[in-house]
Amino acid sequence: YYYLSWRCCAEPDGKPTDPRAPKQIERGWTFDKVRDIAEHSWKLPFNPKRPGDEGYQSGGPR
Repeated sequence: YYYLSWRCCAEPDGKPTDPRAPKQIERGWTFDKVRDIAEHSWKLPFNPKRPGDEGYQSGGPR
């Protein structure tokens, strides 16, 4: 995922680094859209200590 693999270093010209993938920039996606997709595109297995996970059924192996 590009959201998780953004660069931490500055660009050679000193401008701020844009963490979006080239396709995301071409499509005009805001960073908020990229972050939202990354935050909601997967979910870890059920965690009984985390509110809101009640009733979640993991599709993974049991």
